[in-house]
Amino acid sequence: MNDSPLALSERVLGELRKTPGRKANELAEALGVERRDISRCLTYELAGRVQQGSDYRWRLIDLLRTIPQTPTDTATSEIGRLCRYYLECIGQDMDEGVSVFASNSHGEPDYALLLSLPQATSGLDWFNAPGVSRVLGKIRQDRTKLVAWLGYPVRLRKHRTARWEGFFVEPVLLWRIGLGEQGDDPPRIEDDAPSLNAKFLRSVAMGDGLQLAEETARLIDELGLNVPMVDLPEADEIIERLTRIRPDWDWKENLNPTDCRSDTPLSRLREAGIYNRAIVVPGERSPYTQGLETELKALGGVSESQLRETALGRWLGGSIESAADDADREPLIEVMPMNTEQRAAVRAALSSPHTVVTGPPGTGKSQVVTNLLANVAWRGMKVLFASKNNKAVDVVGGTG
Repeated sequence: MNDSPLALSERVLGELRKTPGRKANELAEALGVERRDISRCLTYELAGRVQQGSDYRWRLIDLLRTIPQTPTDTATSEIGRLCRYYLECIGQDMDEGVSVFASNSHGEPDYALLLSLPQATSGLDWFNAPGVSRVLGKIRQDRTKLVAWLGYPVRLRKHRTARWEGFFVEPVLLWRIGLGEQGDDPPRIEDDAPSLNAKFLRSVAMGDGLQLAEETARLIDELGLNVPMVDLPEADEIIERLTRIRPDWDWKENLNPTDCRSDTPLSRLREAGIYNRAIVVPGERSPYTQGLETELKALGGVSESQLRETALGRWLGGSIESAADDADREPLIEVMPMNTEQRAAVRAALSSPHTVVTGPPGTGKSQVVTNLLANVAWRGMKVLFASKNNKAVDVVGGTG
């Protein structure tokens, strides 16, 4: 395609006038040009005329409407205070993450350098780069504790004690590497959204654990990572936005994920900062659910007026009324035998806005849930069954 930048700019503008809110790859497909050319045109030639939203979709600035913000009452809400408490608890555990020595005086370092970010170059043989098999081999020996990560870009953090002075390697973004069940299965980069390295964030963010957790949630939101997998932005789009929204970070090299080669290896660099390097590196398994901090921050932003008519709002406000003893008199289906207390729990759940069933292991909570689901389905009602872990789902599914 021999379009001049001006001609391509006009075509892009015309496409956005016709269909506002299109991603760069959608524009590239519609216009028959490379996505990199579209991204360059949107970012530079059309700067000031188009704007990219948090969903990575582009719109004409003159068509955007300013929507007045409705003030919320979350500052002193019960749910806001509760979520901030949980965020602070998470922040205290965010010492976990990926951090390895930049050099090893006794042999090779615990990471391997790649020539490029595989997602940016469709690299199918990245695992054949020098040192990758060595690093992955060590991880396979301790898979119960260690996870393989692809990291990019990479920050060198200087550390000094009375006995030692040197650098740690700490990636900014991490992509999970799947090693497969069989030893000869080729490793693969998982399709999940990249995660932010807690070790890196702690080294650049100022403040306590709560502020660190909030910064993590803020970055995940700004980078558009809290979306379904089909809507995840491309890796190079994430990286370009990261450099734009955090210009105050100590960037030492221009980022180019398609070319991470350098004459100076990380082990020989002597200045702290973020470098255009991609690495394969081991790290410990996360002690908490990835994305939990984002969910808590979003939940904490729900206003009391929005929450008031929900089951959670009633529970927090203490406004839940117990159902009358004769509120539900329809016959119950018992796919599993129940005692009197279990039947009462099922009837309460069928007629009350909010029911809590508690008890130690072995008291029949799973039977209550199984029978409840059966009766809900039998009566033609809608139900969502969810759990914080897979085991509970398997138990109920197996008993049903």
